[in-house]
Amino acid sequence: MRGAEPAPLLGWGASLLQPQFEDHTRRPSAGKRPPPLGPSLRPGERFRYDVFFSGNPTGIAEAGVVSREPDPEGGPPLVKLNAFARTSGVVALLTTITYELEHLVDAYTGAPVRTVATIKRDGLPGRYKRRETTSRYMGRGYVEIVDRRDDQSRRVERTVPVDTYDSLATMAWVRSLELKAGETAKIYALDGRTLLRVDITGRGPSPLESMPTIGTALGVDPDKVYELEGVITRVDAHGAAIPGKRTYQLRVWVSGDERRIPLVLESDMWLGVIRLILTQYDPPEDEAEPTAP
Repeated sequence: MRGAEPAPLLGWGASLLQPQFEDHTRRPSAGKRPPPLGPSLRPGERFRYDVFFSGNPTGIAEAGVVSREPDPEGGPPLVKLNAFARTSGVVALLTTITYELEHLVDAYTGAPVRTVATIKRDGLPGRYKRRETTSRYMGRGYVEIVDRRDDQSRRVERTVPVDTYDSLATMAWVRSLELKAGETAKIYALDGRTLLRVDITGRGPSPLESMPTIGTALGVDPDKVYELEGVITRVDAHGAAIPGKRTYQLRVWVSGDERRIPLVLESDMWLGVIRLILTQYDPPEDEAEPTAP
């Protein structure tokens, strides 16, 4: 009927008439892309650590940059990273755990492309003897994960924030940070199927109480060792902290020279404090001394 008032709008239509409509639809945060990490990933560089758990020798850990290689699928060049850890000492009397990582990341940005993490258990029975988790990053923000435990396999797909690294690239990122006291930085990390937010704060010069022997041999100035302090939080796909989940602490001491060598790492991600102390360092291939003919 002409002249009659229109029927009132309901639901979303009515909400849209409000001057400041608040969209409650959750969308992944665009985030800020980290600066390119690739230039700091130099083939041949390798680190070896002794691992201590609550002050007791627990095992060894190694990590290194293996090689720069072409993408088999025709994409940009890749850098291959790997890591290895094995329990020893009193812990190995009950069960021996071997942890192997093989990662492919973009040679320029450091963005993860493919990650394979393998855990092997020997000794006391557990939930599995062998676990292999393969993650394929289908462009930043989308990950396909295949998790195999012995004879069982599970495939999941995850949406993650745009600035998400894998575990090894995360440590390379932490090492590369040159933060002044009080400055902060943040990224997200995918460890297996667990999404984490890593917040790092610079603490400035912080000489170690006991410089690792290899640090002295490498000529690291004790007065130019810098501390980075971090908080690791379990988050959802939108980067929001998951209620009820514990946060973890991380401390890293790096040399202040251009090598940025991680000398000591500490974290409370286990039942006690785990501490890694550098025992061996191999420089990048382009810095290694030439061998005699």
